[in-house]
Amino acid sequence: MVAKERGTHMRAVDMLAALVIFAGCEYCTAQAQTPVPTTLKQEAGASGATPAAQPPSDAVLAFEKRLAAVDAKMSTVADLQADFEQLKKTAMLKKPMISQGSLLCKGEKVLWRTTHPRKSDMLVSDGKVTIYHPQDELAEVYPMGSGFKDAAGGPLPKLSKLRENFEFTEIDVQQMVIGTGARDMKGRIAMKLTPKTEELKRHVASVRVLIDESIPCADRIVIVDPEGDETELRFTAVRINVGLKDADLELKLPENTKISTMIGTSK
Repeated sequence: MVAKERGTHMRAVDMLAALVIFAGCEYCTAQAQTPVPTTLKQEAGASGATPAAQPPSDAVLAFEKRLAAVDAKMSTVADLQADFEQLKKTAMLKKPMISQGSLLCKGEKVLWRTTHPRKSDMLVSDGKVTIYHPQDELAEVYPMGSGFKDAAGGPLPKLSKLRENFEFTEIDVQQMVIGTGARDMKGRIAMKLTPKTEELKRHVASVRVLIDESIPCADRIVIVDPEGDETELRFTAVRINVGLKDADLELKLPENTKISTMIGTSK
């Protein structure tokens, strides 16, 4: 049963490794010039020639301006801590599987500590994901592919780098809060990210993100995989620049811990 539960969660874990830092903290720092919005596409005419791109609409320009403002705020963020709730929704289950815990972000590391329904720690660092199951005395190591590393870029990825892998489109914030009750959406911006690369498309169909611009941080993220299953992450009690130490994000494994890689070798 434990192995089955892990298998059900692993696709979400793969995406967390690549996207959760961006999704959870929305570190879209583009300190260079703002690139041309990727939502504006050039279409070839009947002759095969590519016409000149149309100038961006006022709505797109306003969207880009808000993202630039978020970028400016995020450039001052050195570390972050928050509580999270993850809801895994699949066609096989009538009710979503719910996980809860906390996370720490600093530099290029993110440490997730799940407390419910089963304790586990997940460290995203140095191009790999290490998941520790204390009850099983087992640590699983999953290397991230280059496409995912480029998409995530660590806790402070550049917006320009994300645009190499995703199409950005602004969406109505109400698409992110369906079924969650009435709430004030002032000061929030929502977007949909659609993967460009074939590597990413094998793992994710789209990502929707709701950003609280005042913190700034993602309020929630919804990851949809190619099969239509959804992983929703909600973040609360967010605090930035709390003075985290490198040691706070270390994954200290007991000596008797078995370590297994994704290709099945262990020690």
